Amino acid sequence: MWIALAIGLTLGLTFLAVNPEHWTVVLTAEAGGLGLASVVAALASRHLESAYLEFIETMAQALDARDPYTAGHSIRVAAYAYAIAREVGLPEREAAAIRFAAQLHDIGKIGIPDAVLQKPGMLTLKEYGLIKLHPQIGRRILEKVGRFKKFLSVVELHHERHDGTGYPYGLSGHASPWRHGSCMWRTPSMRC
Repeated sequence: MWIALAIGLTLGLTFLAVNPEHWTVVLTAEAGGLGLASVVAALASRHLESAYLEFIETMAQALDARDPYTAGHSIRVAAYAYAIAREVGLPEREAAAIRFAAQLHDIGKIGIPDAVLQKPGMLTLKEYGLIKLHPQIGRRILEKVGRFKKFLSVVELHHERHDGTGYPYGLSGHASPWRHGSCMWRTPSMRC
């Protein structure tokens, strides 16, 4: 049995016939001057983008499952970061990138032992030292995935402070990602 699908693309509408039994696709008609290669590329790009977003959400959910005390934290931070980005006038695409980075900011906690991450009460200095490794662990988790490269500084430096009391590097003043006019957190619409 063949099913006809209409796929709307920004350059026009292309009709495809799909045989769900064998998952074969045949171009039956096209409009807007798109060739089969363009249609396949657009579909692949959308599928990849969808998988990318699902991966980010899955990673955040995995962290929530490991650390019930902070469950939902990454989603809340992402929502606030997105709202602030839009309020200051960043375009949707950049605000969305900030939201994704915020959702991933604590992903390195996946590498922290449960005994430390879920410990009730005060942490020892050694345990706190392990917690302070999560930004670097997060960077290592994400740095092999090309699409996450733009988020690496957010993940690695989200606990740095302008006065140098943050971690993992204790950056301060000009070296701080929070300095006025910083290019470290820059988006394409910002000037340095």
